[in-house]
Amino acid sequence: MTSHLSEKHIRWPGLDLTIAREDATRPTEWSIRGPRDSVIVHLAGALRELETEVDGGGGSVGPALAGEVWTIPAGTSYRGWAEGAEISYVVFHLDPDPERPISGLGGVGDEFLHGVAARLAALATQKDVSARAEGARLATAVRRHVGRAFAASPARGHSLGSEAARALRWYVHANLSQRIALGELAEVAGMSPHHLLTAFRRAFGTTPTQYVIAQRLRQARRLLAADPTRDLTDVALTVGFSSHSHMTAAFKARLGRPPRAFRDRPVRDAIDRWGVGRGSSLV
Repeated sequence: MTSHLSEKHIRWPGLDLTIAREDATRPTEWSIRGPRDSVIVHLAGALRELETEVDGGGGSVGPALAGEVWTIPAGTSYRGWAEGAEISYVVFHLDPDPERPISGLGGVGDEFLHGVAARLAALATQKDVSARAEGARLATAVRRHVGRAFAASPARGHSLGSEAARALRWYVHANLSQRIALGELAEVAGMSPHHLLTAFRRAFGTTPTQYVIAQRLRQARRLLAADPTRDLTDVALTVGFSSHSHMTAAFKARLGRPPRAFRDRPVRDAIDRWGVGRGSSLV
């Protein structure tokens, strides 16, 4: 069950935008399946628990961070289970491109979509010609970005079943502080390391090594958000990086900024500015 506190729908050429604020303080379940591609962008809300799955492949374990996205290809099913907070999020609904299908992924940071959602929502309140023209350009940019950033891997080779994909997500989540070897993941999935490499990329859109690094960065950001004063070396070792410098290099390479920038980043009250609701903030 879900409890919508507010919801706003905006239409641009080839793209519909939904901005929502929802009460997920109690156990909440979502499901999405439709004829269009959907991209969910988390804006705010510190959930205690969150697990998502897209047709048994892409998905996530652990609370969402602001700016993380979940992609649901047209005709596929998304399910999510959450508890712990009032949340706000945006959903882009796009016409699918049969020549460039997208993957079903979860918990992937995307600052472009994070920022453009706010701009499109602001433009929707303006009635002048220039605002409509800018909105149309941004909607086109979103469609192109989604097609490039989340392009599906070629449908060949081995695939992961729903249970194997979920087992891999949870295994990585539970063992981030330890070294995670390819052989261990292959054993969890019940296949050879060689076959796992192909199947993992199809399901998660990346290699096992890169996925583990991404999950370590997610957990580091959560720890920094929970306690901005926490020692960075302690954070690095807790999430499985070998040192403070190793974590910093990964932050810069993947997210464009050092971990300190995420710890010190100011809070902006974006939800009130959009007129969607009160008391939420976009970090």
